[in-house]
Amino acid sequence: MLSFPLLFCECTEIISQYIIYNQAVTKQKRRFCIPAVILSVAKKLCVSILTLFALILTHSLSAQNLIPNPSIEIFYQDSCPTEQGTRDTPQLQKATPWYSPTKSTPDLFNECANPSPSGAVIGVPQNFCGYQQPKSGKGYAGFYATTFYENYKEYVQVPLLSSLQPNTQYYLSFHLSLSDSSLYATDDIGAYFSKEKIVRNGDGPLGHDDTLTYIPQITNPEGKNLTDKINWMEIKGSFSAAGGESYLTIGCFKADVDMDTLLVPNGSYAYGLNIYYYIDSISLCTFPNGCDTITKKDEISIKKQPKINYNNYLKNITIDLENEQNNKIEIYNSFGELKEQILSTENNIIINTETWNKGVYFIKIYNEKNSFLHKFIIF
Repeated sequence: MLSFPLLFCECTEIISQYIIYNQAVTKQKRRFCIPAVILSVAKKLCVSILTLFALILTHSLSAQNLIPNPSIEIFYQDSCPTEQGTRDTPQLQKATPWYSPTKSTPDLFNECANPSPSGAVIGVPQNFCGYQQPKSGKGYAGFYATTFYENYKEYVQVPLLSSLQPNTQYYLSFHLSLSDSSLYATDDIGAYFSKEKIVRNGDGPLGHDDTLTYIPQITNPEGKNLTDKINWMEIKGSFSAAGGESYLTIGCFKADVDMDTLLVPNGSYAYGLNIYYYIDSISLCTFPNGCDTITKKDEISIKKQPKINYNNYLKNITIDLENEQNNKIEIYNSFGELKEQILSTENNIIINTETWNKGVYFIKIYNEKNSFLHKFIIF
């Protein structure tokens, strides 16, 4: 395919040659003359092609994702997370160029940490905060919106690929999932764009009373509590840049006393009162329909995905395999204990869960070529 400058030069040269040739034959009483209408059409065609390339180039630039490493991946095996983030051994910056703007310690989760050499549960999909498949790629980060103790909060920050242009509309999208361990949820999550890198290193205890009180340009809608522990929730919005913004910070920008919170079922007291979110798939561009560079999720799925429905009233789960044959079905609880194992010979299967404890369960359906994983909660 011709590049934009080359195409322009070649079109110009071709038209010039036609004009010279036309002038030359004029001196010879216009024998073999090229009609002016053909030259006019050629010029218009060239302009149309140049216009098309300009539109394509404009779309390409507007759809460029300005977030580096938008799926929070690691690029080298020796960068694999080895433990929960701590002040002495922070983990998030292993997903270059992400980092924490405060002394608090967000976490990094990746498939390469299955199992972790240190014994820490920081893998994917199972980790110390629960169970979740990546939205895209092979990993994600996690942060505390709050622990309800001395305003302890965690944030993730990243430098943009280029500074934002003034008076330009930008569209941001990022995805969160509430961890299984969380006892509460909130609607107070936002994204703040700054011209300078935020560095907050107070003298107090690690991360305590270290709330960033900036006013975020993008916020989750008020009253829309982010409670989903099974699926990824998209937070998106747009704003007009002042110009020069070069960093993005995501987290909760309110003190505990000002936060809206909601008690959610099936949390765990193992890590105390907390609101913990996984974060993945972040994009920022000037194109309202989204950016082009989010990593595709690397997964294998059954060609026709089974339909799974849990009925908390009837205490059963229905699995419709849609004509798939010879599938094995395994159901595990959150501790990894096998609760049910079935070799399917029918398309429709009903499993009674009346005697099962409340909590999170995982269904694995697989055959020789494909596999499918689903999470559900018994209330």
